[in-house]
Amino acid sequence: MEFKEIKRIKLTDKADLVISKATDKGEFAGVTICRYITTEKYTGFTKATLIPAANIKEIAAELTKLGS
Repeated sequence: MEFKEIKRIKLTDKADLVISKATDKGEFAGVTICRYITTEKYTGFTKATLIPAANIKEIAAELTKLGS
């Protein structure tokens, strides 16, 4: 599986939320949402969630409701 970063949102001075497009053998597989941290002991990705392509519309609709 390959990932292409599409958005990085700064959460704190030491943490970002990274949203990436996931592809598998050239086909859209979904979106990953990862936390990227920078500390004295560790720099890199920590927690990650893959949202499968089949669920993206449903999750987007629920997130849109939060803003209403």
